[in-house]
Amino acid sequence: MSTPEPQRIQFYTCFTRTAFLHFEDSLDLGKIRLFAGKFKRGSGMGQGAYHFLDVADARPVLMDISWGRPVQFKDYKGGSGSGGVISRVLSIKTQDDTVWIEIKNGPGKKTKTGAVEPAGEATSAVAIPIKIPDARRMALAVLSYIAAQEAARAVIALIGAGPVSASYGSAGPVRVILPDALDPEHEQPSLHPKVPARDEERVGDPGMSPGFLVDEGIVKNEETGRQLMDTLGIKDGDPTRESKKRIKLFFEWRSVPGFDGMDQESRLRAAGKAILGELPPEPEKVR
Repeated sequence: MSTPEPQRIQFYTCFTRTAFLHFEDSLDLGKIRLFAGKFKRGSGMGQGAYHFLDVADARPVLMDISWGRPVQFKDYKGGSGSGGVISRVLSIKTQDDTVWIEIKNGPGKKTKTGAVEPAGEATSAVAIPIKIPDARRMALAVLSYIAAQEAARAVIALIGAGPVSASYGSAGPVRVILPDALDPEHEQPSLHPKVPARDEERVGDPGMSPGFLVDEGIVKNEETGRQLMDTLGIKDGDPTRESKKRIKLFFEWRSVPGFDGMDQESRLRAAGKAILGELPPEPEKVR
C-alpha cells in the first residue's frame, strides 16, 4: 500500500512566460518546499524540480532579497528514493537587475558525514528569472507567511488548545492537529474566550472598593463591604486580584468549627489576622 502524498499549502507563486515557482508550506518539518516547473502554453508542464529549504536559511536570504541587496546562495540537499540517492540543489543569485532562482534534481551520493552531493548531470533543472522589484515582493510575502504561522501557534498555545503536532522551533503551521480533534463530541476551545468584566489582567484593574464588592455579589451593601475591607486590611484602590484571594480565604476561615465559640466580631477579626499572616494557616489550630 503506497503512502499518500502529503497535502501542502501553496502560499506564493511566481510565473514567467515559460516557468513557475511555487512556495509551499512544510513548516511542520521546519522547511519551505520550493517546486519549480517549465511549461508551454497548450501543452502543460515539462520538467519539474523541487527543494526543501530550511527556514533558518530562508530568513536571512529572503531578508536580503527584500531589501534589494545582492545575494549569492547555494543549498545542497537530498535523500534516498525508489531510484536511489537523489540530489537537490538550490541556487539563488543576483545578476544585474534580476534574481535567478534555480533548482536542480538528479543522481546523488552520500558523503561520509551523511550529506548528499550531486553525482553527475542533473536530470531536471528549472531556472526562474525574477526582476528585483518582484523578487522583493516575493521575499516579503514569504517572510510574512512564516511570521503569521508563528503568531498562529502562539495564539493556539495561549487559548489552551493543547500541544500541536508540529515541532518547528518556537512556531509551526496554522494547520495543526489538536489532540481531541478526532472526537466529534469534544467541545473545541472558543477562539473568543469569555472575558470576565472585572478581570484586571484583561480589561484593566478597577481597584478594590465597597461598590466593587457589591457589583461582584460578594456583599449585599457598601456598608458591609467597607466592614469587610477594614477587617481584612484592604484599602480603596488595592489590586482586585490579590484582594479577592484574601476575601476567598476569609470566607473559608469564617465557616470553620474553631470559631464557634467566638462572637461574630471576634471571628471576623481572627479571620482577618489569619489572612494577614498573624495566625497559623490551618483553621483547626485556632481555638
